[in-house]
Amino acid sequence: MSRKPQTCADCARRKIRCNKVIPCENCHKRGTAHLCRRADVTHAVERRRPSVSLSPGTPNLVAVPARREPSIEVSINERILSLVTSLSDRVKHLESKLDERTTRKRYARSLERDFLTENDSTSGQNGSDAEIEDAATVLEFLAWGRLKESNLTSGIRNPSIVHDPSTHQEQDILQSAQAWGNSPSSVPGGIIPMETMQISQIQAMLPTKMQVFLLFEYHADWLLFMHCSFHIHTFRRELDQFYDEDQGVISITSAGLQWAALLFAIICGSMTSVQPAEMLKWGFHQEEQSNLAKRWYQASIECLNAARYQQYHSLYSVQAIASSTICAHILGYLFSNSQSVLLASAVRIAQSLGLHRLGKSRRATNESQAEDVAEKAQKELGRRLWQQLATQDWFSVPFSETYCINPLHFTSKAPRHCDEDTMETIPTSHPAITTYGNFLFRVAALMPALQDRSSEAHSIDAKYEHVLRFDKMMRELVIAQLPPCLNSQTQVDPMWPHWVAVARRCLTITSAHKIIMIHRRFLGMSFHDKKFAFTRRTCLAAAKTIINELKQDLPEESPILWTTQAFSVAAAIILSLDNFNRHQSARESEEHRQLITDTISILSKSISISSIAARGTRLLTDLLAEERRH
Repeated sequence: MSRKPQTCADCARRKIRCNKVIPCENCHKRGTAHLCRRADVTHAVERRRPSVSLSPGTPNLVAVPARREPSIEVSINERILSLVTSLSDRVKHLESKLDERTTRKRYARSLERDFLTENDSTSGQNGSDAEIEDAATVLEFLAWGRLKESNLTSGIRNPSIVHDPSTHQEQDILQSAQAWGNSPSSVPGGIIPMETMQISQIQAMLPTKMQVFLLFEYHADWLLFMHCSFHIHTFRRELDQFYDEDQGVISITSAGLQWAALLFAIICGSMTSVQPAEMLKWGFHQEEQSNLAKRWYQASIECLNAARYQQYHSLYSVQAIASSTICAHILGYLFSNSQSVLLASAVRIAQSLGLHRLGKSRRATNESQAEDVAEKAQKELGRRLWQQLATQDWFSVPFSETYCINPLHFTSKAPRHCDEDTMETIPTSHPAITTYGNFLFRVAALMPALQDRSSEAHSIDAKYEHVLRFDKMMRELVIAQLPPCLNSQTQVDPMWPHWVAVARRCLTITSAHKIIMIHRRFLGMSFHDKKFAFTRRTCLAAAKTIINELKQDLPEESPILWTTQAFSVAAAIILSLDNFNRHQSARESEEHRQLITDTISILSKSISISSIAARGTRLLTDLLAEERRH
């Protein structure tokens, strides 16, 4: 006969000391004194004999941690179904609002009612649960093929509906948003199946040697400044070795496969970003562009997986992942989603390789000059990769509201402003391949700091004070630390690299977008609350800057960049929402409409390759049509 326990049920479950008085002291402290009960001896016996079912008289308050009761499972399933339905309805509601004919005022109020939350209190201890979500954020996510809300149910198997064919209606809660406005090459029949490929299949995907070198040179000339994820001379030497010594055959070693992943990432970036006219010069057909880019991206990922890159860490895998950012977002949501996960894994691999601990360079030794340059190049490459990973991580803060890399937890110095041949420092008045990335890193560093300060604030006004302070810091950064070669007021030297003109446009657009990112939590409220009028003026000015810069002419061979497309869509959305909150007679409304039309016109030229352009043009066209209709 078991002795009746004196400990309360909750303390027994938690395995903590109980004072054995009902209600006990621990339950009083937890605020659950009304639930305090003696532990049931029957329950203790049942835990030792799991095959025996609970008796009907067993109290429901005493749970068996090792078992899952059917009633609990049903409750969880019901909550999951409810969440799926709610999120699906939300996406469908957004899309229907873009198409249905309602009055202009009613349409604007509906957007604000569904997507704008104004809360001057904090629902969590750190105050982060009471953030403002606005229509601009949700619509921008829709253009990316994503949802702003948490997606806890994607891929979850629900036992209650698995055997019911009537419930299988392809109810992926992201499907509506992701397929909406896609280009023909990225709708569900044109997506490359992500099945494991054999090495022989991957080998067959490589273009000719001449085409590989053309794709590589284009990437080095026009795209490398954005990520600095490989050293030009080092990779060219490795490419020569691949064709001269390996006869262009991919090595099946882990290092060989990870190097091949980098090669595919480089040529994929070029194919994704190149203008059609330039691609024809390389011997490709225009209709091949999207398909080849997606296959090469897939080949890069397959090489990483075949190399077991998560177990066998190599710098090549970090390079491949960091290089793929410029193409993943353009190719569509499947690639964009996988890229965000790959970037997180690249951070861990980089940390295991010590890229976060690359401090000052040690003094030159007695080694040969050639060895010394190679060593410098390798260390500089490590710094550049770490900086790129941190920049990508921190720029995602306004979307994810969290970050992986803590600025206090690494000691790597910024990459040097140096010549790529000698790795010797050059004057800052001359462009280096790291010029753009070094400045962007300083801009990105503002994002986690703002997130931390905002999370610590306990009121809307306090949060807004931080926004205004970081707005000032951003402006001061651009004024005081903008590299001369990237300043549009500086005369372009004909001897400068091709990418400088593209970098100037890209930096202007990116800097304006980051100003919007700083203010985005208050953008929705700024349309109605004069207390936040500065945010409205600032975001409108930044949006106009982005679109006007997008309209500027560049050389014909200039690349298509995902940042300029994504940020121009965001800018046009802001102008459109502003029009919904203005009188039709306002002069500025017509200016906004013209800028939105210009954005649609520019983006429409690349919808065959760019998923962002395809979704963005559809979204902006519907917003513009709805606004004009009323």
